[in-house]
Amino acid sequence: MLNEPTEQVVQDVRRVAEALGDTRFDGVEPGAPLTQRYYDRFFVSASPFFVPLSESSVRGAFDEDGRTVYASTHSSKGDHAFLCYEAAGFDYRALGGFEPAVKALKPDSLACELAFLAALGFHAAQADDEACACASIRLFEEFAREHVGAWISQAARCLAAADDDFYARVVAFAAETLQALAARR
Repeated sequence: MLNEPTEQVVQDVRRVAEALGDTRFDGVEPGAPLTQRYYDRFFVSASPFFVPLSESSVRGAFDEDGRTVYASTHSSKGDHAFLCYEAAGFDYRALGGFEPAVKALKPDSLACELAFLAALGFHAAQADDEACACASIRLFEEFAREHVGAWISQAARCLAAADDDFYARVVAFAAETLQALAARR
């Protein structure tokens, strides 16, 4: 979501999905149409495919005359996510990618919340002592439950309502993976 859909990006997504036995990205080809969809999904707010992938916007969304109206990108959820990042030493502003996407990040952007979970998982796996590993796992579970896990399925439904495209599938795949991890505990 932070990078244009280059051949490498599409291949990486496909490889991760296939490692988990998922083939929903087979047949997805990078190119001008997918790149245009990337812009329509994340930058062109007047596009029928646009979904603001931030916790505040999606959790506060409502239906008005058959159309989804998204809430503001500012809320206490974003403030709380930021405090979690600070407590763990995670700087969401240091994430790399397509410059306009990175500049548009909010603390409760889906890309930030997923990157934070990945950082916590990595930290737990690399920890030299069990107490540090357990603390990272606890924070991972709490953050997943209170933040990204509380809205990612709704975001996937919002994306899929416009079209079952690469991005709808990426978010649905992330939601399903997060649910599978939660079920293991």
